[in-house]
Amino acid sequence: ATGGGGAIYNESGAAIVSQGTGESAGLVNSTFESNSTLISGGAIYNAGEIKMSGNTLKGNYARVSGGAIFNTSGTTRTTTDAIQLLAENNKFEANYASDGGAVYNTTSFHSEGNTYTNNYANSDIGKGGAIYNSMDKNSKGKFTSKGDTFTGNHAVDGGALYLTGKNNIITGATFD
Repeated sequence: ATGGGGAIYNESGAAIVSQGTGESAGLVNSTFESNSTLISGGAIYNAGEIKMSGNTLKGNYARVSGGAIFNTSGTTRTTTDAIQLLAENNKFEANYASDGGAVYNTTSFHSEGNTYTNNYANSDIGKGGAIYNSMDKNSKGKFTSKGDTFTGNHAVDGGALYLTGKNNIITGATFD
């Protein structure tokens, strides 16, 4: 893609979630491999809402940010409780971008039980080999990582995680 989202561009106000209760993921057991974009979100550009589980995101490329996923707010968030990207039990492997090798986040992102392996942020100042969390001090977004595993990710700053802002919570993570 020459714009954002090599495979999926999820517009502001749109949602990829399950039908019914809303508790199950909308993207389930899918593979996003070797997608690319000249801008952000090698596989997925999200400005809406996505719930995903059991997916593999491998070998995706974004020239600028978010090798696999670029997650940004398409609307003004008024609370830190609204999760825009919910990712559980996914595999992020060998994704590549200038910043945020696997994920570049500017809003609310909950990552749980995911594995981030050999992702790469490559620029002269590449940040966040696995995840670049870019929120300023006034952001209402929140980044949480619960039980994630980070192995062999690379960047100039933050081989696994590069975090900004004040709403970052990491529990039970493994860094190898």
